Amino acid sequence: MEYDYFIEPPFFGTGEVLKWNAAALLENLNRERLFKAWWGGGNLNETAYASAQKEEFTPAYERLAACIVKDELVDARGFYGFFPVISEKETVSILDPSDYHTELAAFTFPRMEKSGLSLADYIRPEGDVLSVQAVSIGALLSERSRDFLQNQGRYSDGFYLNGIANFLVETIADKVSAEIRRALGLSRDAGRRYSFGYSGLPGLEEQKRLLELMGVEERLGITLTEGFQMEPEHSTVAVFVHHPRAEYLS
Repeated sequence: MEYDYFIEPPFFGTGEVLKWNAAALLENLNRERLFKAWWGGGNLNETAYASAQKEEFTPAYERLAACIVKDELVDARGFYGFFPVISEKETVSILDPSDYHTELAAFTFPRMEKSGLSLADYIRPEGDVLSVQAVSIGALLSERSRDFLQNQGRYSDGFYLNGIANFLVETIADKVSAEIRRALGLSRDAGRRYSFGYSGLPGLEEQKRLLELMGVEERLGITLTEGFQMEPEHSTVAVFVHHPRAEYLS
């Protein structure tokens, strides 16, 4: 792996918590992508989709978006940070930025059988920077979705609300990744964001150390269940790798 670059972050540690206005997020949300990726519209043919978009999806979205804003169901917040790291084979060690020697946490990224790559390959062995990020929209939107599904028999609305919640989390995670790219002076499509539980990452239980290192419970109220799932469920914590050849692993 080549490391013909040098990255110097604007700071080490974690930055301030960023906040987004729910009404603005919903107004600018990519409805086409929501309808097709999260509401099942992608399974319809062109004619059926056009009909569903006009007769069902758009009216439902406008009604539910108004409800979300009126009842203040979304608390969209997130933050990011930078840590010095070193790598050895498949292990990446996060170092204390105050001395660059004390190990704060270490993660072993499995080597993929098909590609032969480990996420650690994208980290300069003698010293590099690892970006981290966390976002959440709070618990109220998922609670309303469950209420619709389990208590009110409003199954479509419950399904649609959950889709909106998933897409909002993805949207603000993308916004935080964009802030990381800006801070590091990267192009808009450089680097990749990786979350625990996906290919190339350690098991979900390993993310506990990252959450503790970032202080996400204190700052965003994110905790882990006994099964290492996040609460609120519509939250994400990830590492962002800036290597120009970084790709998603399989």
